[in-house]
Amino acid sequence: MRRPSRSPAKIASSSSSYCGETSTLRCLLTHAEADKLFSEARFARIYSVRLHLGHRRQAPHTMIPRKTFLPFFLAMVGCVAKTSAERDAVVQVKESTMPSRASADSLLSRYLLLVTERSDMAPEQFQGMHSDLEPCVQEMFGDAHSSYWLASGRVLGYTASADTLHSRLELTSVAEQVPAGPGAYDSEVRAGIHTDTLDLKLIPDSSRSAWQICGWLSNDHDLGGYGTESNVRYRPSGVTRAILLRQADSIHRASAARR
Repeated sequence: MRRPSRSPAKIASSSSSYCGETSTLRCLLTHAEADKLFSEARFARIYSVRLHLGHRRQAPHTMIPRKTFLPFFLAMVGCVAKTSAERDAVVQVKESTMPSRASADSLLSRYLLLVTERSDMAPEQFQGMHSDLEPCVQEMFGDAHSSYWLASGRVLGYTASADTLHSRLELTSVAEQVPAGPGAYDSEVRAGIHTDTLDLKLIPDSSRSAWQICGWLSNDHDLGGYGTESNVRYRPSGVTRAILLRQADSIHRASAARR
């Protein structure tokens, strides 16, 4: 049974959009020459069966006729070139609408410097650094959270995933602050020098010209001490905020001198 063939006008009108959305073979079938080649259902069946059985030599009636091979070949080359060009164009547009890596470097260098533990940290210094998009805010929702008292930090590299840039950070801290009852806002600062390698997500801002921080570190920790002296206790006994700040300043200076 002959399958119904489409008119040249319908083929021409559909091939431009259809070509970019389907595989190369199906794209070729929208061209008039391919429509002639595969108009016989018997031809298509024999061709597919022989390929399945691994035949390298085809019977004469399964070969593409010489007079139609050139148009078929040209159609194939044109379609592949078209789909490849469209795919490259989409990638280029996507990349061009994302902030640069230099923007990420700038943001993280400022952020890591600001969250280095010291006595003059102020919330207004971080204005515009964190994204206020709902997924990012939800990740940080809640009163109790753990945090590192940062002494030094540096960026090891980046991994891109869709619109998110995952930065890999090496962080050296002098203490970890964790929730510790009985009060809802009570916490405990546990002294100890540690170096951790963690991820921090970055997403484009509303203008898509700069990056913003989204959520916590990959282990659900924040950077920077919090709370007031009345609801913070230190471990081990004898450790004070002043001692930890001196340690952080010493490590920070030594780290800066090595760079």
